[in-house]
Amino acid sequence: MKSSQLKSLIYLILCVSLIFHSAGYKAHAQSQCSTYFHAQKYTSQIVNSKFKTLLPENARGYAVIVSVMLFSAGVSSFISAHIAKDYPFMTYFISQLSILGIVVIGAPIWEPLSSYVRSKAFRLKKDFNPNNSFDKSYLEELWHETQLKYSINSQMSRNVVTSALNNIQLNLYHSYKAFQEGDKHYAILQISSMAVRLRTLFSEIHPRDEQVQLAFRSILSIEELKNKNPDLKSEILKKISELDPDSVHPQNQGYYQNLVAAWLD
Repeated sequence: MKSSQLKSLIYLILCVSLIFHSAGYKAHAQSQCSTYFHAQKYTSQIVNSKFKTLLPENARGYAVIVSVMLFSAGVSSFISAHIAKDYPFMTYFISQLSILGIVVIGAPIWEPLSSYVRSKAFRLKKDFNPNNSFDKSYLEELWHETQLKYSINSQMSRNVVTSALNNIQLNLYHSYKAFQEGDKHYAILQISSMAVRLRTLFSEIHPRDEQVQLAFRSILSIEELKNKNPDLKSEILKKISELDPDSVHPQNQGYYQNLVAAWLD
């Protein structure tokens, strides 16, 4: 790398460092960095944007996010101009890294902005009713809280667990009613079909998942059922083997035994 290129890269890093350690984008940092980014007026607009006005306590956080995005774009441009031209494949790799810095790190800025623009676009419809008294700001705050506490993967997994629990509770309710009415066969059928559904549709959920156990034990009185039906566990496993042809495989047998034991033991 030529000395002039190295100087430019060091200069860029120093510029971003100034941004990171300042409470905002100060005039000195802007004047020093504008020659590289060629965007002094846009930087000023970002600093004085509504993000800082609406959330003054998060101004430093937004400054860091914007700094990372600018740094990512700057490094990408620098490398593309001085290195990637000799290695074309590097252009694609660098563009992907730039996306991480600009889109992913900047998600707290882009996603609320995208949501706002989309809602405004849909409100262009003639039949839009502006007299809705429901306070939608609560939902916006809830979204922010969800993003803060759960990653995207955690949110998706939570949806899977919630869907499984909805299925489980429906089966358990019918099973409970059947036990109360003395229809033991139907009650066991409901529990067994629930077990098969868990293995085939929700196999990623552990057989001893605490939420599943809680749902089972909060609806059915386990000790009372076991006292009235001493062979309940074996009867459920037998019915499962009738409903699921693949239960003969040792791995599936182990799954069902572990599952039923978590419910009844």
